[in-house]
Amino acid sequence: MKWNVRSKISVGSVFIALVLLIWASFFAFLFINCIKSYIKYDLNHFDLIYGELTFQKYEKISQKAGAVFEIYFEEYEEPFAIDNITSKRADKTLLGELRAGDSVALYFCEKSVGKYMYEICEMKADAGEILNLSDYVAVNQNNQMVGMFVVPILGLLGIVLGVKVLLWLLK
Repeated sequence: MKWNVRSKISVGSVFIALVLLIWASFFAFLFINCIKSYIKYDLNHFDLIYGELTFQKYEKISQKAGAVFEIYFEEYEEPFAIDNITSKRADKTLLGELRAGDSVALYFCEKSVGKYMYEICEMKADAGEILNLSDYVAVNQNNQMVGMFVVPILGLLGIVLGVKVLLWLLK
């Protein structure tokens, strides 16, 4: 049986067009998610949970993109987190000076992603401020701004490459 060259091109063209549609949809979703996250990080103290908790210990969990600080308090079984994005702004010296039994004032939120139930947005001890809410907001919104810049570029590069392949198939 002899294959018709035109039908091969049509199948290939349809496949490339479908991949381009999926690619564009994926990056549009990511872009919209960056915008939603940017808005979500526009927090003030009234949006958060406040607590004065008793510090137990902390652990630094190294990751490829930085470090996460797991912070344990007597009042909770599960650790709280300062994530790898926010940890860049945390005062690690002051965190290291905390001792078991020290009282800390926290503003935190419930975290819907990852293994941690709570994320620390602001943390103060008698010795000083370990993490400031304005730093938390700034670093997370900046991260989303980078996403809003990079995601469309990657999406467009994929589409341009796909269109070039599609035009090559149609020749």
